[in-house]
Amino acid sequence: LEKLYLDGNQLSGGIPPELGNLSSLRLLNLSSNHLSGGIPPELGNLSSLEWLYLRFNQLSGAIPPELGNLSSLRQLELESNQLSEVIPPELGNLSSLRWLNLSSNQLSGIPPELGNLSSLDILDLSSNQLSGAIPPELGNLSGLVLLNLSSNQLSGAIPPELGNLSSLRSRCLSSNQLNGVIPEDNGKLTNLWPSYLDYPCWPGGLDLRWNALHTENAQLIAFLDGKQIDGDWQSTQTIAPVNLNVDRVGDHTVWLSWDAVSYQADPGGYSVYSAPTGSGVWTAGGWTEAKTVLTYPVTGLDPGTSYDFAVVSYTDPHSYNRNLVSSDLSPAVMATTASVGCVQPIIEIGKSDPFTLSVSGTFDSYLWITGETTSSIDIDLLFDQWYWATVTASGPCEETAAILAPGTVVFADGFEFGHASGWSLRMP
Repeated sequence: LEKLYLDGNQLSGGIPPELGNLSSLRLLNLSSNHLSGGIPPELGNLSSLEWLYLRFNQLSGAIPPELGNLSSLRQLELESNQLSEVIPPELGNLSSLRWLNLSSNQLSGIPPELGNLSSLDILDLSSNQLSGAIPPELGNLSGLVLLNLSSNQLSGAIPPELGNLSSLRSRCLSSNQLNGVIPEDNGKLTNLWPSYLDYPCWPGGLDLRWNALHTENAQLIAFLDGKQIDGDWQSTQTIAPVNLNVDRVGDHTVWLSWDAVSYQADPGGYSVYSAPTGSGVWTAGGWTEAKTVLTYPVTGLDPGTSYDFAVVSYTDPHSYNRNLVSSDLSPAVMATTASVGCVQPIIEIGKSDPFTLSVSGTFDSYLWITGETTSSIDIDLLFDQWYWATVTASGPCEETAAILAPGTVVFADGFEFGHASGWSLRMP
């Protein structure tokens, strides 16, 4: 037997490991059934196999490393299953492989050994749980025509080596957590086709949306716009805010302000950081709940000390990207706290329903972020949220206290199913 087509049926149960005895088999197609369980490692014995199609089933568990023994394999399609764990590095041994599709599973990790697949034309790893950086070794795939890594949890910068893929017609990196400057070598990908509205990654095109990527190279911007679906890759990038300023300074508090980012379509906000000047050791000082909030007090600082401050934009998970995406740090500003003997106020939280926030000590006036002017306020605490109160005392002294009030709701409705249309909180 050389070819076995059983696709498009209602087969259920596991794949029989005895199929590994068909020593002359060149093609095995079990796609579009109801098969479950693991992929039998015995399939790695099919030394003559050239095409293996197991897509659109309910297969689970790890991809057997024994599949790396299929030296004659030209096409491996395992998409739309429930496969998990890391992609085995042994797949990098498939020197004859032209087409590798592992999309729509629950796989993690891109082994750099995939860069050894010198014959590869198609690499589709989209819609998995791939995290970490894109291996620069993928830049060795000189004949690659399609690269799709979209809808994962990939982070870090785009490797400059991907600019070597001169044969690419389609490259899709959308809906990840990629950040940083886009390498200028991306302008060499002149064989990329323009994207089609309904099929941005097939048969060709570019998709960089819903990341934290940026460049100031006008020529590269224009080139990428010409390949990107809708001609605009920048409007969905979570980039750092600009024009960060120090508004006022106290002994323990520095108030910052900045300009709003242009990407307002999906919910998010800004995270604020401080570091003793020159140390480069950044400490998180809280976050805003919306991209329209453009001021924030950094509290708990030491008097008479110089600090650097920076702000990061973030975009919450939403229907197009289930990741929390954060920008690079903004350009830093420096300020030195005062030292006139002002007291750092403290906010305490009461364990009741509703929750009560109280400023300990006695001060001349109080102003909460909510607008209330009493020493304590009641709040309905559903989500993790920062609250602060600015107080005044003789001296004159004006200081601010802040507290992260832990909420009782972790995920928005629908997050675990991936079909929520909006989000109402910042993910942890």
